Amino acid sequence: MSIPYLTGLFVGILFVLIFFMIFLIFKKKKPMNQYDERQKAIQGVAYKVGFFAMFAYFLFNGLICMEIGNWLPMLNMNFIGIGVGLLCYAGYAIFKDAYISLNTKPMKTMLSLAAISAVNYICFFINYNINNENPEIFLTSLICAILLTLICIMIIIKAIIDKCCAKKELIEE
Repeated sequence: MSIPYLTGLFVGILFVLIFFMIFLIFKKKKPMNQYDERQKAIQGVAYKVGFFAMFAYFLFNGLICMEIGNWLPMLNMNFIGIGVGLLCYAGYAIFKDAYISLNTKPMKTMLSLAAISAVNYICFFINYNINNENPEIFLTSLICAILLTLICIMIIIKAIIDKCCAKKELIEE
């Protein structure tokens, strides 16, 4: 590993620790994520869905790697597997109204995820342009950005579905 890589890794970890410390200092004292019993039960099922999706991905990926070899670096293939599990968990929980707690606004969550996704896209494309000879190193940022973008899209779709259902209920009454 090169010195710039290790320096970037150290600065990134330091940045996350500083951000976390600032978050803890300004954290509100009231409980943030209050889920009701129905949401907790749905989240339990969503965890199962995510686990089995991740299991299926790793099984399928293992068979492909046995036949043709690694199609990406091992870290990126594993990160995609984790992303598949997270995406299935999030999708199931979002469409069953258990992803966002009762006292959290969906738009605020979606905007936070969109901002993090944009940062990951920017990091990937900046590093891709700087390091053209080995772009696979930065694929994890792209995978994370795509994952968060898909979750944002699912939140938007769920919000549209909820608005349409609310309009139908008003019309029927």
